Parts: sequence; structure tokens; C-alpha cells
Amino acid sequence: MSEKEATAAPPDRSAPSVDQVWRRRRTGDHLRLVQIAVVTAILCALPLFAADDYQYTVLGLMLIYAIAGVGFYLILGLSGQFAFSHAATMGIGAYSAAYAARTHGFWLSVLFALVVCAILATVFKLLLWRASDFYFGIATLGLASVTIIVFRAWEWFTGPASNTSMLTAPTIFGHQVTTPAGYYWLFVVFFVVAMLIVYRLRTSATYREAIAVRDKPLTAAGLGIRNTRNQLVIFVIGSCYAAVAGALYAQSQGFISSPSFDLNLGINLFVVVIVGGMHSMWGSLLGAAFVVVLPELIRPAADHRQLILAAVLVITIVLLPEGLMGLARPLTKRLGQARSRKEVGS
Repeated sequence: MSEKEATAAPPDRSAPSVDQVWRRRRTGDHLRLVQIAVVTAILCALPLFAADDYQYTVLGLMLIYAIAGVGFYLILGLSGQFAFSHAATMGIGAYSAAYAARTHGFWLSVLFALVVCAILATVFKLLLWRASDFYFGIATLGLASVTIIVFRAWEWFTGPASNTSMLTAPTIFGHQVTTPAGYYWLFVVFFVVAMLIVYRLRTSATYREAIAVRDKPLTAAGLGIRNTRNQLVIFVIGSCYAAVAGALYAQSQGFISSPSFDLNLGINLFVVVIVGGMHSMWGSLLGAAFVVVLPELIRPAADHRQLILAAVLVITIVLLPEGLMGLARPLTKRLGQARSRKEVGS
């Protein structure tokens, strides 16, 4: 035995083996699929508490906000891009869907909205290829303002005074969806598909690279990860979520106008992500419930409604800096420790 071999450091027995790492990853993937199944069951049970069409409409709006919030989670929470244009992108999706639905029906209108927003998001991001986070945020804020002006001026596309309506209803297996209850079930399907796409993204290299670019951009660049390309991919995917949410919003409301997509919607989407949990794929659903359902629950408060909402918002942000999903952190930590002990014992 050579002197080099004799003085070599012994292997670290505490480090997990490759087989253990892969087992943990498979267990985590299975756990997320179980989470999707559980949340789907909860969404299917919510109509039991809906007494009329108005409550179905509120639940449907919650899912629309949740879908848009998932896209914002990808852009802000996952890749760390401060984009203030998410509400404007949602508006572009809504108007694009309304325009295409006049002649091509609901399903092609959603696809048209998705394609339009994907192209515009790609072009916009390429124009700001080298912009830093601060300047990119200012540029997206400017884009949101310009988009509202375009909505008001481009009447042949958005309708007179930017007021337009959806002239078609989705048809599923020969059945036409026209009621708030039917729209709710349609939105449940869209939300579950949206979460399955996020689940697939979490198992890809793009997800790991996005986290590296967000937390350690210089280290990621040194490892050969192209920061700008990764952020472009995430920004386009997140914008596509906003496009679909806008198309569903136009369909559910039946009538849209430019004030529906102004700064107030942008603030609400920020609240959805921050209150729900900026670094959790499920935070958008809890945040959407906070923004849409909670105001309805405290409607009897009437004059004090806004004060109660503001107080609850401040208390939530102060006591739960990780959002509402932070309440589930101890449970997931215990599950992870139990899984580690089981793997060590095996």
C-alpha cells in the first residue's frame, strides 16, 4: 500500500448513498402526487358547502386566481423575477380568448390566448435580456401601464371602450357548460392539470437550475448554467399560466373591461403569492382563498370589512413570514424525519 493510500481520509459513512438519495427523491415525488390527489378531493368536496350559483362563482374565481398565482409563483418564487406585468398578461389572455372565441369556440380561444402570451412574453424578455432585477421590475410595471392604454385604444380587438364579451360556451363530450357549477368543475380540471405540470417541472433540471440561479447566480454561471435562458423559460411558462387564467376569467364573467386588469389585480396576485407562501407550489391556492373567499366570509361586517382584511393581512405577514404554507412546515419536517429514520433502518 502506498503512503498516499495509507494517509487517505476514510469515507464519510454519514453521507447518504446514491441509492438512498434516489429513494428519497422517489418518495418525495410520490408524496407530491398524493398531495395533488388530496387537494383534488378537497376541491371536489367544496361544492357540498355551495348553496347557490353565487357561491359557485366565488369558488370558480378562487381557482382562476390560484392558476394565475401558480404562474406568479414560478416567476417570483421560483426564479426570483420581480414582474409586475402578471395582471396585464392575464388581461392579454382574456382579450385574446374573447377575440378568438367569436369564430373558433372556447377550446381554440384558450389555445390562442396561450400562444399569444407566450410569444409576447418571449419578445419582452428578450428585449430586457441583460436588465438587472430592479430595472426588469420597473420595465414590467411600465408594460402593465402601457397594456391598459392599448386595451382602451385598440377597439377593433378589445371592443368599444375596451368592453367585450365571450360569445361562446365550452362543450365537453357534447354537453355545453353554461352554469356556475359547471364552470367550477371545469376550472377544477384546469387547476389539477396546472399542478401536474408544476409537478413535472419540479422533477426536471430546469427547476433545479432556476433555484441555483435565484439563490447563487454567480455560482450557477460558473457551473455553466445560462442564467438568462433559464429565467426566460420560467418567465414564459408563468406567463402562459396567466394567459389561461385570463381566458377562464373572461369565460366565467362573460364580460370584461380594461379596469378588470389594472393595478388592483396586480396587487391581489402579489397577495396571493406572498400570503399563501412564495416558495410553495400550493401557496397560490391558500392565497387565492384569502383574497377571494375571505372577503365573502366577512361580508356581514360591512363598514369594517376593509379594516378587518387589512388587519388580517398584516398579522399574517408578520406572524407567518413563510406564508400560510408555513403552518404546514412542522408537519412536513416530521414526515421527512420519519422517512429518514425508516431509510436508515432499512
